[in-house]
Amino acid sequence: MDNGNGSACKPRFELGTVLVTCGISSRVSEDEICEVLHRHECGHWEHMSREEREVAEGCLKNQVTLECDYLTEGGVPLVVTTDFIDKKTIVELPLDYLRNDYVEEYLLDEDLGAPEED
Repeated sequence: MDNGNGSACKPRFELGTVLVTCGISSRVSEDEICEVLHRHECGHWEHMSREEREVAEGCLKNQVTLECDYLTEGGVPLVVTTDFIDKKTIVELPLDYLRNDYVEEYLLDEDLGAPEED
């Protein structure tokens, strides 16, 4: 899958169960969510400062909570948090992050194409 820079990348970790906040569905398409999740799991952190990338690499190495900020192609800011212990990833708008307001759950197939069908 394309990592946003025109080249394929290999996921570096499992996302686990993916949860998204209610407010996202009205502002961001599922394709954009999948693209951001794929960038996250591939360690596509070029947009972050050197210090932020070092922190992210340390979180990944030590399997502690990994939190990264992204912008969708449409310019919507998202916070993506992976909890390695609880095996879940939360995608939220910055204000939802402050409220801890997530209720929608997507179980995505391995290539992040679309939510799994029943």
